[in-house]
Amino acid sequence: MTALISAAALLSATPTLAAPVAAPHVVTAPAVTAFPLIVGGKPARVLADPTDFPGVLRVVGDLRSDLAKVAGRGTAPGHDGPTIYVGVIGRNAVIDGLIKAGKLDVGGVTGQWEGFV
Repeated sequence: MTALISAAALLSATPTLAAPVAAPHVVTAPAVTAFPLIVGGKPARVLADPTDFPGVLRVVGDLRSDLAKVAGRGTAPGHDGPTIYVGVIGRNAVIDGLIKAGKLDVGGVTGQWEGFV
């Protein structure tokens, strides 16, 4: 308990620093540097290989649910809209196929516990 109190006292005594100004996380118009998660009131499709790890499949379900809530309609994702592929390299046939075809460069995430491209 002493360590917990000491850590809390230390944190409360630490001065607050201003956070650097970052690019907005939410944009309402198309942008070259943005990936649309909701288009026309419909959430992006979030796909995974059903043989991937259970934790990956749980996260996919959570993301689908969150996007549907934000879209506010509870509608199914648009089939012609943006698609997010979630999976582990070596356990997702679509992702592995894109890598093999040279359409997905994973050099920056290979060997990492979590990453995205």
